[in-house]
Amino acid sequence: MLRTLAAVVLVCLTSVAIALAAPGGSSAEAARATRAAEPFPLIPLKGRTQRGTFSGRLAVARVFARGDQVIASGSVTGRLRDRRYPSVQPVTIRRFSVVLGVTATPGAGDCASLTMTFPARRTRLVGLRAELPAAGFVVGPQRNGPRAARDLLCATSQILTAQPPAPGVAPSPVVIHLLNALRLVHA
Repeated sequence: MLRTLAAVVLVCLTSVAIALAAPGGSSAEAARATRAAEPFPLIPLKGRTQRGTFSGRLAVARVFARGDQVIASGSVTGRLRDRRYPSVQPVTIRRFSVVLGVTATPGAGDCASLTMTFPARRTRLVGLRAELPAAGFVVGPQRNGPRAARDLLCATSQILTAQPPAPGVAPSPVVIHLLNALRLVHA
């Protein structure tokens, strides 16, 4: 177990070192990046009920692997507009999780970019059945965000490019650790 932990730490440190040495990692490029990207610990969610809509965010508290899937879990906050209620309803779900697909953004000119997706999901919001459609979003460094976030994004992207996740195979523990580190950098 100690050897496994040491190997994982060594791979993480090597990945970060590669990301720091990789071209395109300068802070000048980060300043030039103008695309809007989602801050990773917050996953945007939109959905529909039979007579209304939901808009909110999943604040990721933990990323882990279950079998061959990456799971992001945390709490959801948002607003539900439905004709069955006289006003907008605040929604808070303390325990919520989604299966997360993580890949390096294809064709991105910058290594600090990940594409995250999640499949459609049914859930209950304020007692009403709701359908959250499948969605995807791009995660990139924020304008005045921490430099470590950019480095973690580059390291994760490079690992996913070098070893794309195979269907039916458990995700790399290094990728899970890097996603949790990225979450903690923004905390």
